Amino acid sequence: MNDPNLVLGPLSRARFLLVSLLILIVLNVGNALSLVALYRHQAEFGLGVVPLFGFDREANFPTFFNGALLFGAAILAVGIGRARGAAKLSHPRSWLGVGAILGFLALDELCSIHDTLDILIDGQVDLSGPVNWPWVIPYALLAVGVGVVYLRFFFSLPRPTQIGFGLAAVLYVFGAIGMEMIAAAHVEKVGGEDMTYGLFFTIEENLEILACILAVDTLMAFARGHHRGLTIGVRLR
Repeated sequence: MNDPNLVLGPLSRARFLLVSLLILIVLNVGNALSLVALYRHQAEFGLGVVPLFGFDREANFPTFFNGALLFGAAILAVGIGRARGAAKLSHPRSWLGVGAILGFLALDELCSIHDTLDILIDGQVDLSGPVNWPWVIPYALLAVGVGVVYLRFFFSLPRPTQIGFGLAAVLYVFGAIGMEMIAAAHVEKVGGEDMTYGLFFTIEENLEILACILAVDTLMAFARGHHRGLTIGVRLR
């Protein structure tokens, strides 16, 4: 091969949405089976369904899919930032910052950074109820801080991009933090995990994944509408 660069072909938004939603349906079927195995039959393994598809488990198919979506969104945001910087358009650094935030969320999803933080905080303070899993406190403060810092940039965006990003942010924060707090309060109240808890984390994971799908779609729409799309090159040597 003479050309050291491999240029990835364009991916239509419709195809991306179709494939992503089909994957989400398959993951929900697997998670439903894992809930039955866990809370109806008390099977921690369930022929491999629980560790592979359980939304409350780590390092499995749902985790990988969510992380891949976040990394994809991060790459798109960085690509937009670089394209705007090269063309001397507005807010290139803000777009790069969005990419960095999405990249951190992807790492957190795949490496469970918040669980480590949870252990550190839990050893220092005694909390209960909705903040029984105390990582939600610094992450909620971080979400508010990011919202304040990026408020001006947000209102500079085109209205469709504002709607897409705004809805994605609300879904993700409510899923990742809001549903986590609801689930924590429930577990403390009933004294352990049950089917209701399983439904809570199912809603949580669905909200997060839908938010990520919406974020990628919004970024794809912005790239196509304002930069005639983005070409991603992969250097082979």
